[in-house]
Amino acid sequence: MEPELADSPDAFRAEVEGEGANALFDYWLNLCDGRKMPRREEIDPVSISPQLLPWLYILTLSADGNHMFRLAGTRLDEIFSTEVSGKRISEVLKGVDLVNATRSYARVIEAACPWYSNVLYRVDVEFHVRYERLTLPIGLEGGSPDYLLGGIFLTEGEGVYEKFAEVFARGGLTSISRRELILSG
Repeated sequence: MEPELADSPDAFRAEVEGEGANALFDYWLNLCDGRKMPRREEIDPVSISPQLLPWLYILTLSADGNHMFRLAGTRLDEIFSTEVSGKRISEVLKGVDLVNATRSYARVIEAACPWYSNVLYRVDVEFHVRYERLTLPIGLEGGSPDYLLGGIFLTEGEGVYEKFAEVFARGGLTSISRRELILSG
């Protein structure tokens, strides 16, 4: 599936649905200060809203595409029912989820541009979860990203983390719809 293209930061932001993803994008864009991406040392957890931190992660990049979660917020631990920090993405994600994440991370690295995924999952007959993932490049101007800054946000309904984690663990999530967007460079 090819992502939709947004031709400007404003057009990209207008297509991002959730408050958390928009707040993360605004934080990243402000750090860019006219550059293609901020540097890793510019990411300061103290300057990020405390409400946003539990949803965030930083990935280190590897040549084989098996990136590692250098840091991950507590919500990610809840979502994936494991401590995520220090693990490779292949230790956290499986199957189509791993394929989709790896594909989108590769595009962010290649294009040095933000990527947004919005997926509606059926958890059970009556319960749906909106899963948003925003992935942002971090690195030196004119080069490839050294790290990826991202956020995963779940919405829809009470008990969302527990239900999502339970069904995710047994591989029972069904995607109802998927939308992907990249900010064209």
